[in-house]
This record gives sequence, structure tokens and C-alpha cells, in this order.
Amino acid sequence: MLAALVLGAALLAGPQDSTVVRAMLAAERIASGTSTVLVISVETSGATPAEIPVPTLPAGLELGPISDFSQLQIAFPGGRRRTTRREIVLIARAPGRYRIPSVPLEVQGRRHATSPLTLTVVSGTFGRAPATGLAGEPAVQLRAWVEPDTVYAGAQILYRAEASFPEELRLRQTRAPVFDPPATTGFWVYDVPDPVTVGLRVVGDATFEVQSFRQVLFPLHPGDHTIPAAGMRYEFRAGSIFTPEARQLASEALRVHVRTLPADNRPPAFTGAVGSYTLDVALSAARAAAGDAVTLSVSIEGTGNIKALARPVLAPIPGIDVYPGAERVDVGFADERVSGRKTFEWLLAPREPGRFTIPAIAFAWFDPGTERYHQASSRPLALSVTAGTTANADVALAPPRTRNARPPLAFVRAPWFAALQAVPLLVLLLVLWRRRKARRTADAGAIPAVDDELRAIGALTDTRACLERLGTLLQREVARGPAPGVAGLEALHERVRQARYAPAPVDAQTCARLLADARALLAAQRTRAARAAAARGLGLLWLLIAAGSLQAQELEPGLRALQTGASTAAVRAFVDVARARPGDAAAWYDLGLAFAARDERGRAAWAWLRTLQLEPRAADAHHNLRVLGAERARAALAPRVPLSSDELRLGAALGWWLACAGLVISLLRRRRALLVPAFGIALLCLAALAVLAYRARPPARALVLEDATLHAAPALRSDSVGSVPVAAPVRIRDLRPDWARVLGPDLREGWIERRLIGRL
Repeated sequence: MLAALVLGAALLAGPQDSTVVRAMLAAERIASGTSTVLVISVETSGATPAEIPVPTLPAGLELGPISDFSQLQIAFPGGRRRTTRREIVLIARAPGRYRIPSVPLEVQGRRHATSPLTLTVVSGTFGRAPATGLAGEPAVQLRAWVEPDTVYAGAQILYRAEASFPEELRLRQTRAPVFDPPATTGFWVYDVPDPVTVGLRVVGDATFEVQSFRQVLFPLHPGDHTIPAAGMRYEFRAGSIFTPEARQLASEALRVHVRTLPADNRPPAFTGAVGSYTLDVALSAARAAAGDAVTLSVSIEGTGNIKALARPVLAPIPGIDVYPGAERVDVGFADERVSGRKTFEWLLAPREPGRFTIPAIAFAWFDPGTERYHQASSRPLALSVTAGTTANADVALAPPRTRNARPPLAFVRAPWFAALQAVPLLVLLLVLWRRRKARRTADAGAIPAVDDELRAIGALTDTRACLERLGTLLQREVARGPAPGVAGLEALHERVRQARYAPAPVDAQTCARLLADARALLAAQRTRAARAAAARGLGLLWLLIAAGSLQAQELEPGLRALQTGASTAAVRAFVDVARARPGDAAAWYDLGLAFAARDERGRAAWAWLRTLQLEPRAADAHHNLRVLGAERARAALAPRVPLSSDELRLGAALGWWLACAGLVISLLRRRRALLVPAFGIALLCLAALAVLAYRARPPARALVLEDATLHAAPALRSDSVGSVPVAAPVRIRDLRPDWARVLGPDLREGWIERRLIGRL
């Protein structure tokens, strides 16, 4: 009984998913003319909300700048958790008590809503400083503009905001002003270095301090776009004995017209790049041995949205396995233009000696200055491959997995499988109950079995007594309820009744025929009932196994993205599959390849260790960890028992069934010799459950996902006590929401950000 409960608990253990929606005010009571911040946050382990809407504000409240934030955490148990937050500045224009309505949200098809809030606004003198200034207060101005205001989709826009402070006000400021950038949508945003600059401007006899804010925008879609107002907050002291007073300014909203890229003369290699670029293609070596890996690098340099450049298309090369590699981006800002270089890499693994030609690579872009399309193509490159040993065969990563079906033993994690383990226990209890009942009812008055009663009826010489007992037997079998062949029993019972009450006594042959018909019908009834029960049981088992094999989620979208070099899209696709099917080792394995393509060694090693948690004998995951140089992590974190959790669950279930079967047979047939192997199998079952319980415990070790700093306290500004390299195993001492106290590989103990460790 205890083993069944432990087995059910281990099989039913699984991750929990929840969505938490909150809304709060930074201050629930403010003065008229001041502002507060409404914070709406959504925490989920599934998909993020498509949109966090802005609530409808009552009259007297004005909408200020809006900021959006997102944070991702990956931990076990708990899995992937993402927090999406929107901060909305509310400006009070008149005193009163305002009710902020609830905000409806939709996450993964389910509707949620925040709680309504109440904001109390009291009379006060704090407010946004108008351009003309308050009575006796120097005027402050904030204006914004864009350069240019009409562009092609994907071209650069320079957004500027400028605030001018009179000299007498600048000297009374208590702290530096703070800019609130506009909450733009439909733009790719670049934050330039030193976005805020300060200078002096003389207009006539007046001197102004001018603070300028810059930001680069790239419109994503054609059409008319609105850039919301930017905000600025500052404080000043009206006199030495006065407390600081807060002011807020808001610029005007701006409109930008975005033109559609022309369709004429668009090259086939065009993938959306806008700007001015050059192309450079190179091989790391022109000669290699079979089994060696050669790196093909494609560098695109110029001005434009460098980060958004898509990976060029590389045609298949017969005889060479091609694997998309890392992407590196270097971005700069000079002469008020975004420029830089983006490098794409492929890993080429020749399978056999020979001379190979790397096909030309084409890259096309649209130049908004000339309003024309341009295309650059590399020359074909030659690669000579000689026969070599397999000493370097381990430098290439193993290919992706393409299996889309659920793991073959996924059904052992289904709830029905756990419930099925109660069947042997019920059978054992039923056998014990029947034996006890048989002992209590073993007397002369007990009802004999059907076959024994038929033999007793056949031995009677009195035909009337024979018909009477046969009728009683048939009436009792019919009264048992609906069953296969009951109609035939009813008809036979009617024939027996007619024979009993016939005017003339029946002969012995008629009684013998009725008895033979009764034997045949009862035997056929038992056979049909057994077959029907077996068919129902097999059908139910088949449906349950089939139900456990449904919900297959394709890996194909992620594989296509990985093949085309869209490693970020591949990571998102494989993360979705792994979240929907945490027990699919193929999804975790391919996620590791996607992380490796982004040159994220720590996260790639973490994903392949997750693969080994599900498939401890996975040769491709072991190989990739060796190629990655994560031998220490593999030795410390890979499972010791070379059996997967699903195999252990199935083995424990089979051992449980065999042990119960041995006990049942020993009780029915009184064979005590079967008790020894039954108890031995039960011990093996308990050992498998112990391994499962050990794996289900909260992990005490983790993997470092990036080069990290050990802090003396859980704060970024605390002293550093050391560092931990990427893909290093650490031992967890304490866990907090954002920090973890760990023991590093050099036995140094300190605090590390929790987002930088991956728990298994």
C-alpha cells in the first residue's frame, strides 16, 4: 500500500503553471497638479499577454508618459517565468476622489482583470509648469521634433527633445532633470550613447541651460505613425526656507509618415535591409582534412538598422554538412547615424575528401538616399579537403533532432497510469476478501457452483425434480441482470416451465436435451462475457495510451528557423515546445543547438543537461557537451543512473505488478516459494522509486549561464568576492526571488543573480 502511494505521488509530480495579474499606485494620495504612477504587471510561465491596455481615465486625470518593461527568469522547479510590466504616469488636474477601473487582460485564451483602484487628489500648488511659467516663476520650455518626418520603412529617424531652463531657475534646482522618453510602438528603438547633453545658450541678454535628449527610431511598417509626448521632471526650491517643488513638462506628440518600399526592381536576395552596406565573405581555412571543421564568415558593414539584419541564404553544398553558427554585432553611433558590423558564421563539416566550391552569397538592400535597390555578391570560394583521421571529428556539434512525436514512454507520466497502479492492490485485496468469505460460507447451505449444480441435476433420475432444479437455476441466472446471451436463457427457462406444467409427463430424453441446452448457453454466456470484458479493458487501455500520445507539438518551425540562421526565432520556438512538453528530450536538445548558434555557451550546456535528465544515455548530448568544453558540468550534473525517469517509472510499475501477481498466485495456489521472488521484485521497485524521489527533490546544484560576479551581499553595488566562469557548476546554499547564494567551483561562496544560473 505504501509503495503504491509513493509511486502515485512520484508519477503525478509535475510543474504548476499560474498567471498573476496585479495593479498598484505608487501613491494613493497626491496633490492637485502632481503625478503618480500606475503599475500593471503580469507574471506568467506561459505566453505573455498580447497587450496591456491603458484604462479609461475619469475626467480630472491626464495620461502621462508610458513605459514598458519585461523580465525573464528560468528556474527549476517553476520553469520559465516572465514578468511584463507597464508603468503609466497619471497627472492630477483637479481635486477629487477618482476611481481607476479594472484593466481587462487576456493570457493564453483566459481572461483576467486587475482590481479597481482609488486615487485621492487634494488641493495643492504643484503642477506641470506651462511654457509661460507660473506667477513669479521663470518659464521652462520643452519641445520635440524628428529628423526627418517622412521616411521609408526601415530607415532611420532621429528623435530630439530639448528643454531650456533660465539661469535663475537653473541655480535653484535641487537635482538634475529626468527625461521620460516617449512610449513608442511600431518602431525599433536604439538608445544612443550619452543620450542627454547639457549646454548653455544665450538669447539676447538672457542665458539658458539647454538639456537635449536623443533617440534613434527605425519604423517597422509603412503608414502614418504617432510618437507620443516625451516627459521631463525637475525640482527646484523657491527659496532657502522652502521645500523643493516638483514640476513636470510634456512635449507635443509628433506624426511621422512612413513610405512603402518600392516594388520595382526589387532583387530576389532582398530581405528587408535598409541603409548602405558592404559585404565581405571569408573562410577560416582553404584546406582541411576530412572530419575537420571550417568556419565560413559573412560580414555586413554599413549604416542602418544593423541589429535587425537577417542572415543571408547559403545554398546547400553537396558533401558538406552545414550548421548555422554564431552571430556577432558591433554597433556604433557617429555623425548622428547608427552604423556598425554584423557577422554571421556557418560551421562547414566535409564528410569526404575532394575539392568543394562554396557558392556565392548575395545580400541586397534599399538605399533611402538614392531611392534604389543595391545588391552585393561574393565570389565562389574553393575548399580543398584531404583524407585525414577522425581525431578532429569531435569539433562539430551533432545534428539537430527531427523527431516530432511524443517520447515513447510519455504515457507513464499520465494521471491514468498512476491510477492504474492501484489495480494490483485491489486484486490482492479482492483475493484476500474472497478467501475469507469462502472460509465463512464453506458449509452445506452454501450455493454450489453452476457447473457442480448442472452435474448434480444430470445425476437425478426423477424428471420432474430435474426440471424443477433446472428451472430454479435458470431463473437465478436470468435474475443476475443484463448479460451476453441472457435472452437465450430466458427462452430456455420458458421451455423448461412449459415442460414442467405440460399435461403429460416428459420423458428422460427431453430432460436431457434441456439440460444439454442449459450447459451450452451458460458456457457460451461465460465465454462472451469474458471476451467483452477483455475487449473493454483493452479498448480502454488503448484509448488511454492514445490519449497520452496526443498533444504532439511540431519541432519543424524551430528547425526551419535554425536552418535559415534565425537563431532567436528558433530559441522562441523550441522554448514554446519545451514549455508545452517538458518531458520531450528532443525539444531541449534542439534548444541547446539554438542557444549554441547564438554563442550562449552556458544556456546551451544547460539545455543539453536537461536533455540528459530525460535521456541519460543520449550520445549526441554527451558529445555536444564535450565539444562545448563543459566536461566539469557534465561530470557534476549529469544523472548517475543510466536510466531515464520514464524508464524508472515503467520499471517500478512492472515490478509492482509482478510482485502483486506473485502474492496473488501464492495465495490462490498456496505456493509459498513465490513469496521470495515477489519480495525481491518489490525491493527493486522501491529502489526505482527512491531514485525517482532523489531526482524530484529541489536541485542543490545549478549551472552558470553567463560569466558572473560573486557578490558579498544580494545587491549589485555590494563588494565582489570573485567570479564564476560560464558553464561552471555551482552548489546552491540559499535561494531568494532575485538572488542565490552559491558555492563556486573554487570553493568561494557568494551571491549571484538568480537569472544567471540554470537549475536542472
